[in-house]
Amino acid sequence: MIADWEVAKTQGVCAGCGQGLEPGQEYYAALLEQQEAPEQAEEEKPEASGGFERQDYCQECWERESPEAFCFWKTRVPEPAQKKKLLVDDEVLLEFFERLGEASERAKINFRFVLALILMRKRILKYQQTQLRDGQEIWIMGQVREQTKHEVLNPRLDDAQIEEVSEQLSAILRSEL
Repeated sequence: MIADWEVAKTQGVCAGCGQGLEPGQEYYAALLEQQEAPEQAEEEKPEASGGFERQDYCQECWERESPEAFCFWKTRVPEPAQKKKLLVDDEVLLEFFERLGEASERAKINFRFVLALILMRKRILKYQQTQLRDGQEIWIMGQVREQTKHEVLNPRLDDAQIEEVSEQLSAILRSEL
């Protein structure tokens, strides 16, 4: 289930032209939806589709190829001695959270739930109430700065599952050249 969310760390190479990304160079990191292999039957691996694959693009290839990304952010290759840090700001996290709102795949629902917890901790989302629908717990959350409301399905993850999804989120959003 959640193991299908493993996303390769950046390799420091442009997915478009194959050239190495140099320290200090700006580039685009994109999350592309993984495509299920045509020969793979649904019953063989029912939750394999629906994950994301990270691809990095230099400025020129990004503009030329315009890949259809689920989510993307512009960043800079860190200097070798620079401490590693998160590459995305709160707005990108919120946009990613919102785009996952219509997801029906279990892995994406789990991922969105953990994003909601992170956004609550950052005081971007605020828990308002819980509703029960068809035996499922739905958290109603509001954006602190706007009057937007979001419904978040609580997939009832245990601590180990939350930790696993959190590590995968960190692997996607952290630069590890």
